[in-house]
Amino acid sequence: MLVVFSVVYMQLGLDSFNNNLFDACFICAVIAVAAFFIASQKKGGKGYWLKPSYLFVGAYMAVNFQYLLDLRLGLKTLSSGRFLYSIILNHCAVLSVLGILAFVIGYGMRPLRKREEDAYIITQSGKNDFSFPQLIVFLQIVVFLLFLLTSDLASMISGAGYGVDDVSAFENLLYVINAIVVLFVVWSQSSHTSFVSYIKRFPVVSLAIFLLYCIMRLLSGDRGPFIYSILLFFFGYLYYSRKRLNLIVVLVLLIGSMLLASLVGIARGYNTHLSFGKRMSDAYDQFSSEGRFGNDDETIFDYTDELGFSFYVNQVDVYAVEVKGESLHYLSYPVYALLSGIPFAPTLIQKSFGVSPEDFSSAGFANKQFFGGYDRSWGIGTTILGFFYLSFGFIGVIVGLFFTGLFLRYLDSVILIKNKRSIGIYELLFVLLFAAKAVYMPRATVFLEIPRFIWGVILLVCIMPFIKSKFRKYVGQSSNAESN
Repeated sequence: MLVVFSVVYMQLGLDSFNNNLFDACFICAVIAVAAFFIASQKKGGKGYWLKPSYLFVGAYMAVNFQYLLDLRLGLKTLSSGRFLYSIILNHCAVLSVLGILAFVIGYGMRPLRKREEDAYIITQSGKNDFSFPQLIVFLQIVVFLLFLLTSDLASMISGAGYGVDDVSAFENLLYVINAIVVLFVVWSQSSHTSFVSYIKRFPVVSLAIFLLYCIMRLLSGDRGPFIYSILLFFFGYLYYSRKRLNLIVVLVLLIGSMLLASLVGIARGYNTHLSFGKRMSDAYDQFSSEGRFGNDDETIFDYTDELGFSFYVNQVDVYAVEVKGESLHYLSYPVYALLSGIPFAPTLIQKSFGVSPEDFSSAGFANKQFFGGYDRSWGIGTTILGFFYLSFGFIGVIVGLFFTGLFLRYLDSVILIKNKRSIGIYELLFVLLFAAKAVYMPRATVFLEIPRFIWGVILLVCIMPFIKSKFRKYVGQSSNAESN
């Protein structure tokens, strides 16, 4: 099918939306997703219904297919504001199915193995004798205070500051330290793997900071940091316990989370002088009667309507290349994305070498094409499909999503399957950071957490020599058991 749709893409001309072509694309995509779920439930993955790869696939389908499916079902028309250029919708449909086919092939290249036995050094008593490094708690407190001191708390809590201020360096650093806290909680094992025992392993102060930050970001209307923090916490627990959750429970949690995210997204557009509770109540009324965006456009699934909004990016990117004749940015976007992980490198590259925003990132390209310049108050961002498409065309989509499939299989394996004795502390930090962003990757890039990971490595290198020898020995026993 991958070869067939590749040939189809090369033969496509600029034409109106073709129902038959979309039907073929969507049916093949559904078959591919079904095959992916079946394969991912075999061996060690059986019974795990909430894993990074599942979040990725769900978000990918919403971003790339939801609005096209709405159009095909008659829920939307070509005159809808959701469709910018009708003559390239066929291209978008074929690119989308090429991407999901490549992802599934990549994920299935090395099926998940059966669960490896861990055979840990664990605490045998019922007491929680795990001693958390106090230096990490101290750093977390300091960075949290700096984050508070450098933020407009009144605007943040009221929601008035949403979309005005960028994420500060201290907030990024706080997220990294929160990840390190989760890392150390799950790194040394216990014979008790209940959720309560997991919570008890967190220092009270660390848990309080984590919760306060999540609440503040929820009140501000910026759902991203709230969602990623919760997923970071959840995947930490999944690695810690490796427990299987009931499918019904998972579905309830997912639908509840998507509803909360939609309501907060609506509420942030209301008068900030109203209380948060009042705004959420009004948002629920609007969502129930009019959907996420409060217009006449219906959609197949309201809860993922906002993910579908990122389909704008695909249209902008494809139109720019296929119609306007814009050149592809061979290699530059992946290279710059990797270099962006180096502290201060993005600013240095753009200012020192005069690299324009549209040449530096696929998001810069999409924003420049959509707004016609740099004068804007918001951005449409990018998508993983647009990122790879602008880098190498439809071949880039195939190759990029193939390796993304391999990468998500790796994340699943480390969290659920791999023998924990063979997982290094830096590897686990890497996996936790990227797993927490799995739901966001389809509307961004696969490289998005490299900067935070590098900051995390720098912090760990700096603090490990000062951590109590007892904990270092504990960590060393776990990480070196494999070699022994």
